[in-house]
Parts: sequence; structure tokens; C-alpha cells
Amino acid sequence: MTTLLVELPFAIPERIWFANTDMKSFNELPRNSGDSSAFSHWLDAGRLFVTPTAKNPRKYNGALMDMMPGDPVFAYESQVGFVALGWVHGPKDLQNSHGGTALYPKPDEIVRSLAVDWDTSVTRNMSEVSACTRVGQHG
Repeated sequence: MTTLLVELPFAIPERIWFANTDMKSFNELPRNSGDSSAFSHWLDAGRLFVTPTAKNPRKYNGALMDMMPGDPVFAYESQVGFVALGWVHGPKDLQNSHGGTALYPKPDEIVRSLAVDWDTSVTRNMSEVSACTRVGQHG
């Protein structure tokens, strides 16, 4: 048996994060015409958004606190696939706010966001990813 060692021209990150844009929740509320993607709001803001519930306001806190500047984040949109790769912005910019915006119109909704530098030049749908590797599909 021969072992082949390959030197990579980059460091493999310790952590890789995946974030779903939650199109199900996005589509539950009336939207302006042309407002068809939660991720377009993420791009405009340069942020990743999560919405914990009033019953569980600390939901996502662990992941958001563990994300560090330079960590890669893959953004996934249901029925579309992976829509962007981003890197947590440095210095880390984690914000807490409430709804009342175009993305989260309910004013009492808890919204947490993290600054991310998004790159949309590489996208993949689930069939393309599944053709390369076995990927569990949910939903």
C-alpha cells in the first residue's frame, strides 16, 4: 500500500459553519413583489441572521458565540442549494435587535445577527453536491 501526501496551499479551518436562510419562515409573511429571497437581505446587510423564539431566547447563542473572525460560513437556501460562502468578519460584530424591518416585519421578533463577508461566486444546488458526496437531505 502506498501513501500519498499532498501539501495544500492553504490551511484547513478548524471550524466550518452552515446557516439556513429559513425560507419557510420568510414565506409565511406577505412580501413586496420581487422580495423572494431571505438571502438577498443577508447580502445587502453583510450579515447572517438568526431568530430565536420568545420561548427559547438563547437559541443559537452557543454557535454565534463560538463563531470567530475568519471562520467560513456556508449559506444554504431551501429549494435552491448553497447560495454563498462567507467568512465571519473581523473584528467580530454580533448584534441583538428586534424585528420591524423588511426581513423581519414582526416588531416583537428577536433578531440576532453577525457580520459576514459573503462571496456569491460559487454556488451549488443539492443535486450537484450529492453527485460529489453522499449528503443527507431533510425536508
